[in-house]
Amino acid sequence: MVGGIYNNGAGWDNWYGFTSDKDAREMFQYDKGYFDIVKIYLNDSSDSKEFAKQLNAALEDGALYAETGQSASLLYPTMSMALKGLFNLFIIFLIMVIAIGMRSAIRMNLYQRMQEFGTLRAIGYSRIQCYGIIFNEAFFLSVGALIAAFIPAFLLNMIFSAKGIYLGPGPMSYFGGEYLYPDMHIADVALALGALAIFSLIATMNPGLNLAYQSITDIMSKRQRPVKVMRTLYRNVFRRS
Repeated sequence: MVGGIYNNGAGWDNWYGFTSDKDAREMFQYDKGYFDIVKIYLNDSSDSKEFAKQLNAALEDGALYAETGQSASLLYPTMSMALKGLFNLFIIFLIMVIAIGMRSAIRMNLYQRMQEFGTLRAIGYSRIQCYGIIFNEAFFLSVGALIAAFIPAFLLNMIFSAKGIYLGPGPMSYFGGEYLYPDMHIADVALALGALAIFSLIATMNPGLNLAYQSITDIMSKRQRPVKVMRTLYRNVFRRS
């Protein structure tokens, strides 16, 4: 008696049959002393480590060995992490391209607004306050774009995490099935927010500090002389301390 058959559509057309051990041995006609592997499914997968430990203790004098599914198969449990790591490489490359474009846009924007910052310096704003304005503008614009992208991404994730994304019987189904179920983690959103803060700082540091350390008369006249930002920071911050 066969309890059920499942075909997952993988390229090698594997089939899973569910039946009793006695019927399986009779069906395939192999001796009771020979076997390949036995899988034990628990109601709670979190008990697998303790169960394997206790089962190993019971099998101590025999040739059998018990281990958790995560230890027995390193490929399938880690495949999702490997794919996510590969995906993150493309994300990092894309963010770097965005940062380069962001820096160029900020530099052009600051050149057009030089007289505005010259006026702020003339009425008493400090260099750090002017740079704070530049950084906050870039950061909050980036956060606004993140929120605008997060809302549709969150809605799509809720829909597809329940219904799944159909992949078909191609190579992608070899590592888990015909459907992909996306998941959204708070840690990933926090990582994106941290990356925005870092790139906002990097993109605004050189053009923003370059403008902040210009003389007021040069800023008002829209003249910008070269400034060694790191050397100037060292001279004005570290030497004073």
